[in-house]
Amino acid sequence: MTAEERFEQIERGHELQQKNLAELTEAIASYAANADARMKRIEENLDALIRAITMEHSNGKGKL
Repeated sequence: MTAEERFEQIERGHELQQKNLAELTEAIASYAANADARMKRIEENLDALIRAITMEHSNGKGKL
């Protein structure tokens, strides 16, 4: 293998690594965004549950 062929092989490997890193970064960003959305829904549901329990314990004297 000539030095030029070796250099081209290294460049292809580098380009492949860059592509894989970009895909991984995109996947991580998507996972984080989805996790944030799930956490927001969980927080909203928990807030509603707390309000319902509070109302139940106040014998209906509170508001939802």
